Amino acid sequence: MRPLLLEMQAFSTYCEKTIIDFNKFGASGMYLVSGKTGSGKTTIFDAIVFALYGKASGENRDNNSLRSLFAADDKKTYVLLEFLLKGEVYKVKRIPSYKVSTRKSPIVAEAELTMPDGSIITKDQEVTRKITEIIGLDKNQFSQMVMIAQGDFLKILIASTNDRKGIFRKVFRTERFNKLQDKIKEDARETEKKMEFLNERHKNLFDSVMTGINDTDPLHHGINPGVIGNVTGNQHI
Repeated sequence: MRPLLLEMQAFSTYCEKTIIDFNKFGASGMYLVSGKTGSGKTTIFDAIVFALYGKASGENRDNNSLRSLFAADDKKTYVLLEFLLKGEVYKVKRIPSYKVSTRKSPIVAEAELTMPDGSIITKDQEVTRKITEIIGLDKNQFSQMVMIAQGDFLKILIASTNDRKGIFRKVFRTERFNKLQDKIKEDARETEKKMEFLNERHKNLFDSVMTGINDTDPLHHGINPGVIGNVTGNQHI
């Protein structure tokens, strides 16, 4: 996933309409956002994540704080993001719910996703679900892997092994290999059970045969066959 264009208005620290054309920075897909404290670096992260998932990038920022405090009531708060994925362009636009002094009721949140074929998906949850599906990452995984906000870099480093496995499995789409591994393990367990059953059956059959042989063997009863023959011969004499 590579961002192509980000447009913000009345969003957090960006009061006026602001457009960031990522195409000017090359097509590598890796960008470093740097600047002084308070220059609006985190807002760019918030805007991208909000456009995709309907929430700010950081855990300490909620949607109620996304509207610029300096925006006039008639200036609409919105974020528009165009991004490239597997050679196809997607466009997503979101408006957060916010209050203005000239209205009793708050502005209703909106979401709109334009697919590469021109079809449009609306409704907040439906857009979020589709974005998660096509990117293959949920909001937390995206924040950890694709876009690491200020102060959040350490999270991926100290994440549990299972968390990292889940992230990398989705990033590299190795779920089918994980399922194959689970199937092989299950088949191995079933084969082991069958082997144990056959070994036990073989042992029982062997013990049964040996018991039959011992029951018909005079030596098994402690009698010498030669003595039996002598006694019989003497009786005949």
